[in-house]
Amino acid sequence: AAAKEFAAAILSFRRLHPPAAPPTAPKYEEQRIDEPVAILFPAPEDWTVEPGTRLIEGHGLAWLRPPDKRDPGITTEVAALLTLLIGAMVHTGPTIVAVAMGIVLLGILEFKPGLHAFAERLQERDINAILQFGLVTFIILPILPNEAFGPFNTLNPRKTWYMVVLVAGMGLAGYVGLKLVGVRYGMLLSGFLGGLVSSTATTMTFARRSRENEALSTIGTVVVMLACTMLFFRVTIEAVVVHRGMVGTLASRFAIMLLADLAVTGWLFLQAGSARSSEPPEVKNPTDLKTAVTFGFMYAGILLVLALCKEYLGKTGMYAAALVSGLTDMDAITLSSAGMAARGDITDATATNLIVVATISNTLFKASAASVLASATMKRQLWLGFGTIIGSGVLSLAIFNFGDLLA
Repeated sequence: AAAKEFAAAILSFRRLHPPAAPPTAPKYEEQRIDEPVAILFPAPEDWTVEPGTRLIEGHGLAWLRPPDKRDPGITTEVAALLTLLIGAMVHTGPTIVAVAMGIVLLGILEFKPGLHAFAERLQERDINAILQFGLVTFIILPILPNEAFGPFNTLNPRKTWYMVVLVAGMGLAGYVGLKLVGVRYGMLLSGFLGGLVSSTATTMTFARRSRENEALSTIGTVVVMLACTMLFFRVTIEAVVVHRGMVGTLASRFAIMLLADLAVTGWLFLQAGSARSSEPPEVKNPTDLKTAVTFGFMYAGILLVLALCKEYLGKTGMYAAALVSGLTDMDAITLSSAGMAARGDITDATATNLIVVATISNTLFKASAASVLASATMKRQLWLGFGTIIGSGVLSLAIFNFGDLLA
């Protein structure tokens, strides 16, 4: 009888089903797993996956606990089964896929505690936003027509939605980064990642917090300046994705503004003192369907306005449009200008100038809006930092457009 029981343990994996009332003995239901494995990986003559699946099934039976114990999960059993499948793939090919799967599996097991902690920090609205990003990317995007229409053939639904996915993805990446690191790396990292999510939202959040706690004014200004630093990189990435050829022109314009930004930020950081270790505030998830659709219409509208201004008002009208659109959003004007440069409607230099003008406008708007919310100390420091960015931006435009000014 004991030998029969041992053989049954090796040949089948049995899962426990706790009944409604506490049982006197656990009840098992047989579930064979070797058949689907054999279907996925037909066994050659020299080997078979069946012994491996039998061992996993036996281990699973030994793992079962009485129903009054806490469910320990099945991570070990799933990992063992995946290891067997990866080994089978090494034999059948492609080997590179098997190696990649092995590395991914090892990473998941290594970072399992951190992943559990990350999942516990997610709220229901975060999950919904991630699902909506999947809807935006994998369901809506593929069904949109890839045809230009409208005045001057400037509007293309699929290309417009590509821009929506790009901006939403960058914002979501920054938000997930904040969720992953939590408060372990403090205020400075929240500034960099906050710039990916939204530099304007980061500015308003810390301005409001400085009024609640005057001691956080200086470190709050540092965080805001770091968010603006990340804005330069974010805008450059967006422009390069649309039109790689303008990266050199844009980088040269932004270099002066970035150096001025970092100089002020470094000086303020030295003044922050013990407030550097303060806990950053919660940042809202930037990704949802309503925001995506709103940005899509905004991008299409700015693209159309730029095309009309170019046709009827020339460069002056385009700069006016950049100045107005940059007040509240940098992404739409950046992607629109880079797109027009990619099609040859405007030069790379003109597209870069439009982006710099929008950056100056956006910085001025943030300084003005934050002044209403911030403490007196932070207000002075923000105008110092933002004023430096604005001044360096004007200097950059003057230096690189000196010939046009003389003409």
